Order: sequence, then structure tokens, then C-alpha cells
Amino acid sequence: MTGRSSACTSPAADSGSGITTCSEQREIQNVAASSARLYGRAALEGAIDLKATEIERKFLVRNDGWRRCAGISHVLQQAYLSRDENAVRIRVIDGRSACLTIKFRTSKLAKDEFEYEIPVEEARELLLHASGRVIEKTRYRVLHEGRIWDVDVFAGAYEGLTLAEIEMASEDDLPTLPQWLGREVTGNKRYSNRAMAAAPHKPSLREWAAEDRALRL
Repeated sequence: MTGRSSACTSPAADSGSGITTCSEQREIQNVAASSARLYGRAALEGAIDLKATEIERKFLVRNDGWRRCAGISHVLQQAYLSRDENAVRIRVIDGRSACLTIKFRTSKLAKDEFEYEIPVEEARELLLHASGRVIEKTRYRVLHEGRIWDVDVFAGAYEGLTLAEIEMASEDDLPTLPQWLGREVTGNKRYSNRAMAAAPHKPSLREWAAEDRALRL
């Protein structure tokens, strides 16, 4: 694992050359990947549907240091239509667009995704048939060391919880970790959106933290 850094500047351009450097190209690719997941890949590409592989790591957020590097934000509502190992998710973005996503886990970090843009009116109707609660959160895109992180600030039942995710090109990718990250929770089902949606009772985030500390002793 790489060390943690506080920098949030983007890579310097190769000014005057008209050539995109390798570091700039990686930034462009990561911005595109983050935007695709945020808006719905199908909507971004202008296609009816799209298959992609999602490889990501997830962390708790220890403080608000990320806010000085934050860019655009969007309000998300999402819920799930299944409770088995494979997820069927409905997501509404800012009340103006929506997508249906089907995910199949292929490894600890990776999932195959099939995503379809759907009308917002239909998405709202599907939310009424969700299995469990509707997750509410604001997602911020945060630039750090040329990579885009998604920081989710939860509302509703999970108000007070903030998580950060980064999508990677491969499972061997080692992004520089910002100083504002807390403990890694990749693979911890408690912090998966689907598990949070399925929880029968309003959670106590303080109890979660105490239980997590006890497990590490």
C-alpha cells in the first residue's frame, strides 16, 4: 500500500506541445470512469446499455480535509430490487436522470456491471418496490494526485457516515491515499450500500465503530 498524501493538484500540462502526457491521460481516464459511475455509463456514452468491470476500494473518511479539493456534487437516491449475492440497483441522480444497474461479483475487488439508462418517472416507481430502505447521499468528486475519488456524504438513516471510493484500472493498482482517509473497509459488507439498504433497523454508527475496534483487538 502506498503512503498517504495531502496534495490535490492535477498533473502539470505539457504546455505548448499540444501533446497529452501519460499522467494527464491517466487523469482523463479516471475522470471519465468516475463520471460514468456517477451519471450512469449508459447516459454518458449515449448508448442504450453498457457492460463494464468495476474494481474499487472503499474507505471511511476521518475528517473534512477532502472538501478543499472537492469539485462537483450530486444528490443520489438509490435502492435495490434483490437481496441475493448479485445486485439490481435503481439510482436517481439529482432528480433529473436515472439508471438501472445489475452487478455480479467476480473477485474480492471486482464486479461485472450492466447498466441501462431509464426514465426518471419509471425509476421513481421502482424505488417504491425496493427491497429495504432507499439510500440517500451526496456524492462529491475529489481530485487527489491526479486521481478522482468519490466521497459519499450520507443523509437519512445513515446521516453522519462518510465513505470514499476509488475506481482502479486493475486489482494491482496502488493509488496514493489521501491523509483524510480513515480505515479501509473494502469487502466489509456492513459498509456496502446494498447491506445498508437491507438493514431492518436504523443503525447506530457509534456502535459500528465500537464493534469494528473490538474486532481489530
